[in-house]
Amino acid sequence: MGTEAALSSETLVEFRQALEAFDLDEVWPHLAPYLPGVEGSATQRNYRSGVKEFIGWAQTQGHALLRPGEAMGGAYLAHLHARYAGKPSTLTTRLSQARALYRVLRKLGLVPRNLDPFSALERPTVQPGAAREYYTNDELTRLLAHGTTEQRALVLLGAHGGLTTSEVLSVHWSQIQLQRGELIVHGRAVHASEELLEALRAYARTQGVGDLFTSEARVFDIEGPTALRSQLYRLCKAANVSYRAWRALRHYAGLRLYLLTGNAERVRQELGLVTLQLTEPYRRKVEEGT
Repeated sequence: MGTEAALSSETLVEFRQALEAFDLDEVWPHLAPYLPGVEGSATQRNYRSGVKEFIGWAQTQGHALLRPGEAMGGAYLAHLHARYAGKPSTLTTRLSQARALYRVLRKLGLVPRNLDPFSALERPTVQPGAAREYYTNDELTRLLAHGTTEQRALVLLGAHGGLTTSEVLSVHWSQIQLQRGELIVHGRAVHASEELLEALRAYARTQGVGDLFTSEARVFDIEGPTALRSQLYRLCKAANVSYRAWRALRHYAGLRLYLLTGNAERVRQELGLVTLQLTEPYRRKVEEGT
């Protein structure tokens, strides 16, 4: 880290005004001591470049740095994917530099301690009984209507298949058994709805994959979880649907299956959950009236 010094109330006012004006030259002297590296080092020059990009983007897109909307994090991630396609390490660095800015702002009290515009990009573990987010039937319909052939297959693997991000990224065509209407994922059988199978067939045709799905290639050529979440964010924006993390599609799948079967053990098996306790939120939501 740079050499930190307590900021006077007058300096904090100047820092705030510089942020409100998107003035990097005025922001940087206050920010730099709280970031890695020493003055003039390559590390600090890299951070300055990343912060400059983020502040410039925020100004262009009309995002207030001290009062960011909940969609700002996802929007910046989509921007990074568009600019740094094929450069995942650069994308990750730029995103971490924007996060670092808000860590400093929270530390100095310039934004609330719980304000993190990038929190929606996180994937915290959902504890038993914790509140879960779901996409609604209407939202899913809109996502499918606005999605490309690839995006429809992606969304339905989450919303009907209940696959996690890592499972979606690693699934191979040969794991899809059309005759039995199943996907074999990490040793477990996942029932595939006819809508999901048709979406996969349609996408397979665009990829030159035969009807028997015998290819050992991965179904999706997506770089990683961040790129997958970016795809979902852009689709939500196009469909005028509030963005929620990928797990909200998976929760939709769990609730859908519970509604169809009323069988908690089957839900546990198909989602690959460790215990039946993890299906309790679905049961409670059904009892509350979905």
